[in-house]
Amino acid sequence: DSFCFMKNCTLFFFLLLLIPFSTIIAQETTGGLIGVVYDEDKVPLSYATVTIKDNSTNEVYNTYSQDNGSYKFYNLTPSTYVIEVSYVGYQTRQTAPMTVKLGQESSYDVVLYPESYSLKEIEITGTREVKDGSGYVVSSDLLDDVPVIYRSIQELSRINPENNLNSFGGASHRFNNLNIDGVATNDIIGFQEPASGAAGSQANGTPGSLSKSQPIGFAAIKELSIKLTPFDVSIGNFNGANIDIVTKNGTNNFEHSVFGYGNN
Repeated sequence: DSFCFMKNCTLFFFLLLLIPFSTIIAQETTGGLIGVVYDEDKVPLSYATVTIKDNSTNEVYNTYSQDNGSYKFYNLTPSTYVIEVSYVGYQTRQTAPMTVKLGQESSYDVVLYPESYSLKEIEITGTREVKDGSGYVVSSDLLDDVPVIYRSIQELSRINPENNLNSFGGASHRFNNLNIDGVATNDIIGFQEPASGAAGSQANGTPGSLSKSQPIGFAAIKELSIKLTPFDVSIGNFNGANIDIVTKNGTNNFEHSVFGYGNN
């Protein structure tokens, strides 16, 4: 009986080893905000209350600074945020709107002054995170200024100087990776060469591609980022360019867009 039991257990674990495992690759749909809270002598302040508010939705997030004065906010929707920092015995400080971009960590340090001081402004320093590889972000403001003919994703990706039609950095366009709100849209994306030869003018391989449709409406794009290999190890499944798109979200303001086509 014990021999049969050991034999069955061995068979069970052997079958487990045959089960395929899928690697989960993180795709970017958010940004981050980090920084350090100091006093006037550049001494880090721990347990200071840090609050940020999304200007477009009025969503509020709270945290506390660590022992080294650092604070961190991750998984933030790309938008503009106002930072407010308070600490016992110090004046509460509020910053001007700070921009959080897709796939980037914005860094803002805040200096607090004792309550006895009367100061009109807050000292803010900003740095940009440096990573290996080449990256480019098309923000919502830039989207309004980019000249487009087909209102396609390809026309936005051409802003990157290493783009040649649908190829990035010399790699084949078939190795690109497109994510829309974190969902991979590969092989049927608009980054394969159209059969018509008009490279980049239509999304070949997608439903309705013969009518020159796109995998997503141009007006629905909020931000787009392009990252070329080699890049951060948390981003994978590509050997050319990784294109991340986040779609627009609702806000407290009424907004609209209008476009038209013409032919002389």
